[in-house]
Order: sequence, then C-alpha cells, then structure tokens
Amino acid sequence: TLGDIQIDENEPIKTLKFIDHKDGRTELIEDCVTDKLDTHPEKAVAIGELKLIPAKFAGQDCYLIQGGDHKKPHEYINIKSLRSIVTKLIIEQKTDPDEVTDTVRMTFSVETLEELMELKRKVEINLVPGVRLIKWEDTYTEPQGNGTKHLGKNDNKSKDYKTLRAVCYVPVYADGRVYLVKFEVRVLLLADAIKEKSQHNEMGHIAYEKKRSLSCIPVLAPKEIFPELYEESKNPNSYSGRVRTRIKQVLPNMVFSESQAPKTPQEPSLPASL
Repeated sequence: TLGDIQIDENEPIKTLKFIDHKDGRTELIEDCVTDKLDTHPEKAVAIGELKLIPAKFAGQDCYLIQGGDHKKPHEYINIKSLRSIVTKLIIEQKTDPDEVTDTVRMTFSVETLEELMELKRKVEINLVPGVRLIKWEDTYTEPQGNGTKHLGKNDNKSKDYKTLRAVCYVPVYADGRVYLVKFEVRVLLLADAIKEKSQHNEMGHIAYEKKRSLSCIPVLAPKEIFPELYEESKNPNSYSGRVRTRIKQVLPNMVFSESQAPKTPQEPSLPASL
C-alpha cells in the first residue's frame, strides 16, 4: 500500500540542475563544462531543475519527484488541474469528469533500469493486489503493445516517451471512513524525469501540453466551420495524390502550455465566436 513509502523529512531535498538546450538536449550541470556554453541566440540554453525527495518504497531506496504546490518541501502528491481535466474530456469527447483516471498522481524515480525493474516488482506485490487495477503501462521492459492494460492510445505523447505506471483504486482513511480514490503511480528513470522537466525536449511536459491543446481545435473549431484555421497539402507518401489537412503551422506558436500561461490576458488564438 502507499503506507510502504518511507520519507525522512529531516533529510534535505536533492536538486538536480541541468542544461536545457534549445535543440532539446539535456545535460546535468555536473556532466558538462558550464563556462563553454553556447550563448548564441539561436542556440540559447536555460538552466532547469528537478527536485527529488529521498525515500524508500517497500525497503528499496528511490526518489519521489517533488509535487503539489511546493508549500511543503516533502510534498509529492500532484492534483490534475481543472484545465487539464477539461482538455482531456474535450479531446476524448466525454462529459463525465469521473472518467479521467489520473487526477491524483505521484512519481517515483530511480537511476538504473535494474532499479526500475525491482521497483516494478514491489509495486506489483505491495500495491496492485490490494486494490482494483484500472490501467497498467510499462514501456520500459515490456514489448511494445504487450505492456499495457485498459490503456487507450495517446497521440500527443512523444514516441520516445517511456514510463511505468499503474492507475488503481486506493483505499484512503479519513474521518473514520474509508474512501476509494483513483490514484496514478508512475516510475521514471532519472534521465527521463529530467527530459520531462525540459522546456524544449519533445518528451517534456510543456511539449505535451501544447500538443494536447492543439488536439482540442478540431473538436472546438471543425474545418467545416473555421476553414481559415487549417491548411491542405499533398501527402508526398501517397501515390494517389491524396490531400492532407492539418492545423496551420502558425497556431502552435499561439498555444501556451499550462506552465507557460501568461499572467496577463492575451489575444485569443481561436475565433472570438467560440
């Protein structure tokens, strides 16, 4: 159960700083020469951070990725935002928020694949049997297509994205009662956790949020009503000269990820009549 997680709140948070290259590459600060960074505007870099909470799960050393509102340094539970929930419902054309299964999440991280496989075994032994499993995904160690259970395809994720995750009902005890809460537990390699924090890597959460926002456009603004939002081109791989329709390339630059959302209102990227 989640009670198998042990955290020493007197142990300091570990902060990994990394070079976030504009071309998508990420390098730990300790692995590169910082005084030789390329500062050319077209190749400008930023410094990213990943905050890790030293922990144990079922006796195994690991990290928990810091989450929540960061008011408490050892907080690791993330709550899905209302914007993310609504966006997901729009893309999947659903109306019931209860169908969104990853509203509460925590993420473990380990350094090696061997450690990840051992943690997977402990998740299967200590967490999954006592609860109702909703979804299971392992794109690290399972053959493609065989490592999933009850999982729909997500075209907004990078093809290189890897994760181990279980979504299940977890009993939560509060006020003398037991509540079943849908909970997502993920395990990422540290290298992939850094890429997920990147502003420029295609595996980053910012890139994922932008793709997800763009996926809403065909639903909210179909081509038949708003043709000015789309462009057509011939598919070079089609012998029949089939025409390919896609969202205009200018729109991705007008879509903000949730973490990049400006503090002041911007001009709408979709027609005001929406």
